[in-house]
Amino acid sequence: MVVLSKNYLQSEWRKKELEEIILLEKQLYGADGRRIFPVYKTPVPMEHVPDTLKNVNGLMLYNDMSEYYDRGRAKSEFFLVLSELTNAIDRRLRELG
Repeated sequence: MVVLSKNYLQSEWRKKELEEIILLEKQLYGADGRRIFPVYKTPVPMEHVPDTLKNVNGLMLYNDMSEYYDRGRAKSEFFLVLSELTNAIDRRLRELG
């Protein structure tokens, strides 16, 4: 699981980290990015998303009106989305076998 935000995608560390994740996935599974599960913490323009993750379905932890946090505390909607996240990861892992 990779948690994406504008700040993360602008960091130098992100490039090294994602390269390592992608390399390990290929070495272990010969996979095409499907074992990487992107989670969008904030809205991110698609042109900033690495090519490897652009076609991989993920989950957004925010809505169009506001993020799920208020003054550093999670709103109740966040926990509903977190439940969706666990279900989505479970489905993906079952698909991959």
